[in-house]
Amino acid sequence: MAFRFQKQIKLAPGLRLNISKSGFSLSIGPRGASITIGRRGVYRNLGIPGTGVSHRTRIRPPARPQASSAKVTSAKTAKQPEGEGQNKARLDAILNNLREHGS
Repeated sequence: MAFRFQKQIKLAPGLRLNISKSGFSLSIGPRGASITIGRRGVYRNLGIPGTGVSHRTRIRPPARPQASSAKVTSAKTAKQPEGEGQNKARLDAILNNLREHGS
């Protein structure tokens, strides 16, 4: 069985700092209707307090730069030289993509 860790710290009325083993997030709003901002995106939380009934919807994905498909050159589509240097050229293309896109 896996253990979970979660702690909420009330910063002000309607403003909470959420701490878990996977990171931090911030919740804004009253019980039953809040917005949570964290590394996995922005979520809208709606619920009926005291019942355990709730619904959570992602309203914005994480703020990570997405690689543009026009800029990304894969090892398959890149023109490869013939012969012995082909593997080195593939490796160089992969490393260049990683440097450009920070992955």
